[in-house]
Amino acid sequence: MRERTLIKGIVIVWISVILLKGDKMPKMKCSVQFIKYFLVLIIFILPCACMSGKGESGEYYIPPIKAEKVAFLGFKAALSPGQEGVLYHNPLSGVSVRSEPVSQITAERLSGQFYDMLNDSKDCNFINLRSIKNITDPSLFKKNNNDPVKILQSVGDAVSADVVLTGYVYRMHEREGSEYSAENPASVSFDVYLVSVKDGTFLWKGSFDKTQKSLSENLLELKEFLDFKGKWVDVEKLAQIGLNELIKEIPLKNK
Repeated sequence: MRERTLIKGIVIVWISVILLKGDKMPKMKCSVQFIKYFLVLIIFILPCACMSGKGESGEYYIPPIKAEKVAFLGFKAALSPGQEGVLYHNPLSGVSVRSEPVSQITAERLSGQFYDMLNDSKDCNFINLRSIKNITDPSLFKKNNNDPVKILQSVGDAVSADVVLTGYVYRMHEREGSEYSAENPASVSFDVYLVSVKDGTFLWKGSFDKTQKSLSENLLELKEFLDFKGKWVDVEKLAQIGLNELIKEIPLKNK
């Protein structure tokens, strides 16, 4: 995120210099004057540009949450195959998100990757509820009148967890074409929630919503373009990038 902000700052500086000086500079002094103005503006503008508090995938930094046991529910597909793409009303956040059908296999695979990454990087005891049969007992749903937060609390309490980690996947659109020539790029969208088992409060929310663009469409994506080596990535690679960003930002104690 910092590198992207830096690039944006440099672009802002460059444009600012051009607007300030324009064609008023004598040709012989143009290069020297330009460099002087450019350096001065970098000193004053870039520190402000680099202080951007919010990243693309999550919220502002908060201290690590004290949680020894985390109940991992993973991702749930907002829409199932066969349903038409619509604005899906997220029952946890209350926000409507434009969504496309995602298969259960895809949601399971994304959840598995996220679980493994969390275990490798965070110092918590993760309980993979997706591997425990009958953990979402129908009686829990009836008891809590289909309140999604209370259901999460009940599920977390059943395994003596401190927090529940869950999320929704709204889009996993595969690249159409090759890595060097794509008619439609890969596109992904998902979010993650940390919910307190004790009182049902939302401790943290992070999201990742990305559609790869060409460098000509967005010059501010230079670092990403170089990271991808000028190629169009597939949906698995793009999703992994999103999971990595969420892992960095989720406020659980690192190993």
